[in-house]
Amino acid sequence: MHLIFESVGSLSKFLLVFFKLLKFKVFYLNILHRSETKKNEIASYLKNQNIFPLPIEKAKSISPQADFALLDQDREMYGFNLNKKIYSDDDLKKICHFFSLGDNEIKKLRLLFQDFIYQKFSNISFPALIWSHIHPDKKVLLISYKITALYSNLKSKNIFIICLPVDIIFYFLKVFKNILFFPFSFNKRKKFVDKDSFNKSAAFVLHKGITYGAKHHFLSTGHLKKYDANNLYDKTLYYSEDKNSPLNKHNILHFDYDNFPAPEEDEKINWINLNFLKYSKTKILFDCARVSLSSLYLVKSLNGFIGWVLFLQRYKSYRIYLEVLKQFKKLKLAIIDYDCMCPKTLILALSARNIETVTVQERFSNMFYKSFANVIVDNYYVQSDYAAETIKGSDFYDVKRIVPVGLYKANLMEKFKGKNIPQEIVQAKANKKKVVIVLGYHSPNNWFESYPDPVVNWSAQIFFLNEVIKLSENINDVQFILRYKTLNWLKDKHFEDILNKINKTKNLSLSKEYSESFYSHKLCANADLVIAKYTSLADDCLAKEIPTLFYNYLHNAKSIFISLKEENFLPEDLVCKNYEELFQKSKKALYEDAENFKKKVEREKKKFFSTTKQTDIKNKLISDCMQIINS
Repeated sequence: MHLIFESVGSLSKFLLVFFKLLKFKVFYLNILHRSETKKNEIASYLKNQNIFPLPIEKAKSISPQADFALLDQDREMYGFNLNKKIYSDDDLKKICHFFSLGDNEIKKLRLLFQDFIYQKFSNISFPALIWSHIHPDKKVLLISYKITALYSNLKSKNIFIICLPVDIIFYFLKVFKNILFFPFSFNKRKKFVDKDSFNKSAAFVLHKGITYGAKHHFLSTGHLKKYDANNLYDKTLYYSEDKNSPLNKHNILHFDYDNFPAPEEDEKINWINLNFLKYSKTKILFDCARVSLSSLYLVKSLNGFIGWVLFLQRYKSYRIYLEVLKQFKKLKLAIIDYDCMCPKTLILALSARNIETVTVQERFSNMFYKSFANVIVDNYYVQSDYAAETIKGSDFYDVKRIVPVGLYKANLMEKFKGKNIPQEIVQAKANKKKVVIVLGYHSPNNWFESYPDPVVNWSAQIFFLNEVIKLSENINDVQFILRYKTLNWLKDKHFEDILNKINKTKNLSLSKEYSESFYSHKLCANADLVIAKYTSLADDCLAKEIPTLFYNYLHNAKSIFISLKEENFLPEDLVCKNYEELFQKSKKALYEDAENFKKKVEREKKKFFSTTKQTDIKNKLISDCMQIINS
């Protein structure tokens, strides 16, 4: 029997050692600690006891029935079915009024809970399911500290679940503590905001800063700290150049919901951390107590109890956001930076305050996912007519107005083509070489995070890099340039050998420029071919008819994105399932059948990325946003 612990901490590590002494095969998925140093200490201690994270990356072969498509895309809709099991439509109708919603708006609540349920469910249950397919003759015992694990109906005969609902126990202990010490607590949060900010009409609701690719730690001391910033691109799409416009960078509010530090280089920016604004704790406490009692009718069974607890957790978050937003009495518009990542409790609070929301479709592939990447918004600017029609019929989107406009980052590539060409491409062209940009996935920074990950683990990374090295050796009159979102993972000694191999390969280089915004797009705009593990940048390339191949296999899996193929997105002609296909299709795209390959890319663009009306996306967004503000 294999024991898989959902998580391990400083104390629970001894429990794992105890079961190891009883001759069980013992694994874990996550290490619970804020400190990276402590995480490494716990992992090293367990490693010395011959206890490792669940080694999915070390498996010889991962079944197509339990691959990345199952984990990330929820092909079988486990998460959504769990949602329906916990909440019936009648249950949702009864609690709509708590969120200022009508009985006909239960879809919004369904999606509110879906984000929370799917995240908790996928982190625990899916790795166990993958492992059970790798070892079909073994009994797998999943031990979880989260009550939602009770409903991990994984349709697998060899998985058994033990739930120790520590999360619920700690939740009620926290509630009891808040009530017990309430007379001694401060009534308001300490952070104050300049009074002028409360008179603004527009806010930019940011996901991790104004630059995509930046990183930070939120330390246990409460202090924010930046580290290893990678500027992939600046989020300037919604900014107006007019200094008097409410959408100008220095006039618009910047709402932060995940404790990200304000940009140090621009002190004039209106940066507001919503988590540290003042609000009445008294009001929140009594209101949550009232709602918890008046919603007890949900507790008709164990299912109902779980639903009730999840509801109370989400309601508290919503209620705090609502209280905070009441201070911004003139706010009319909220621009959502990342469509599916913004907390749904914040979205519903904005709606309750009659603040209209606007966002663009961030990733084309997300609309094919089941249970994951849900969107609630008033005005949704999507990437194509095809996307608009797909989203209209989706269970995972609740959108009032859909406007097909195109891919805003792809449109920038037209400006980069043949202009301000990156020096590494200039050098290759000077040597009369074609250029292939290879887009890879970054890897976890720690070995114990790599083990349970089926896709971005260290073994997959080294395998991928060896495949690229082999390709560059077999097509040696082409300059191959590797490009990643971040290179932080390369700091580990584990990658020293493969990095040396790259450095010794004459026609292969690693792009290291991360200070220039949209540099990755500049590389691709001037490439003869792009080879990509699936990413939104590859979508941008297809939309601009740049020859693109998709690397769709791993060292232990024959496919990564099955569900995208099931939707007829990523046709076989553009997908590589092994090295031979990668080699042959690369040659055809570069030399032997280049014209026909371009026609295939053109067909893909016309089907998935075309819009009836050509639009200047930035001007359209600013114009529409100003209409909302002025209405």
